[in-house]
Amino acid sequence: MNILFFSHSFGTTTTTFIYNDVVNVNAIPNFEVTCLCLNYENKTNKPFDNVHVVPFIQNEIVTRIKRVLKRHNIYFNLKNNLFKTAAQAIITKVQPHIIHCHFGYEALTLLDNCFDINQQYIIQFHGYDASQKLKSKIYIKRLNYYAQYKNVQFITVSYYMKEALIAVGIKPVNEIKVVYCGVNTDFFMALNNAPNNLPITTPYTFLQVSALVTKKGHRYTLQAFAEFQQRNPTLPAKLIIAGKDFLMGAVQAFAKENNLLHNVEFMGEVNADQIKTLMQQANCFVHHSVTSSENDKEGIPTVIMEAMAMDLPVIATLHAGIPELITDKQNGLLVPEKDIDAYVNAMQAMATGQYSFTPRTSMIDKFSLTNHINTLTQLYKSYEL
Repeated sequence: MNILFFSHSFGTTTTTFIYNDVVNVNAIPNFEVTCLCLNYENKTNKPFDNVHVVPFIQNEIVTRIKRVLKRHNIYFNLKNNLFKTAAQAIITKVQPHIIHCHFGYEALTLLDNCFDINQQYIIQFHGYDASQKLKSKIYIKRLNYYAQYKNVQFITVSYYMKEALIAVGIKPVNEIKVVYCGVNTDFFMALNNAPNNLPITTPYTFLQVSALVTKKGHRYTLQAFAEFQQRNPTLPAKLIIAGKDFLMGAVQAFAKENNLLHNVEFMGEVNADQIKTLMQQANCFVHHSVTSSENDKEGIPTVIMEAMAMDLPVIATLHAGIPELITDKQNGLLVPEKDIDAYVNAMQAMATGQYSFTPRTSMIDKFSLTNHINTLTQLYKSYEL
């Protein structure tokens, strides 16, 4: 089968789940994958050759007018003749059995220009496209336009996200399917493949790896860690924050203004090998996901899956799809969003050995990359003529 993956960006460290799908599906006999994107930024150091880049260039005045109309729920489409001509030429050449579009909002870039009733499409929702963007009535209307076609299949990365789409009136003719993302559990593996065989470090090290954006809740992690240190002045501890620095300046400024920089290290953007190394050196993984003021939410963060695959204890929040991965006090600890006291108590419980989790065993089947790719390819085959 020929599969065409479409996304705005390919090769970035924040979209490794797309790269993993591409290379692993392409490795299966009788499958051939082509990528179509607006921007190819190879920061994974693991290139994929069959990538076509088609920029989306639009007149600035037209862009501004459309932005105003969209803001007032008057008019919204992403038609662009230059993009349409170039993208359609690639589609015609590839002749894909399925076009798999990542992110609902970004999928409209392709569908508004190249939609074909005889072509099978999969639109996969990951986070902001099924939370923040759902505040726009005209976006919902646009999704429902394509949802009426039998050749369009919506999939989400969590049941929470599926229910969010349904709640705002998304009514696809085909039932929305949930396809969990997965991580490479052969790569993300504890030392010697033994439960809890990660090194005991001094100081006790908390680790957060995520893009520095609001919904990742870095300010709450910093506040909780500062409070944790005040409660435990004799316990050496460290917090490492790593990830693409969208808001690095703002996060660091917040930490400095509130005197939260003590024993905190900012690592910046990291690749998979560096993430694994950091996890090998940490004692506890923290990820304080929150709902942003714009209603932006997570799917299920793959980096939490990676930490669990490493048998690294995790503290996360009762947020979106995370409880589908972590059951509180069984394979990790969950706290309410923005609840600093509960967050500190969880840190205290982890650091003092009140819990001993082996989270790898609880996630390896449902959230392994092998299981994910099998589910995905079975979905593809179900549309094969």
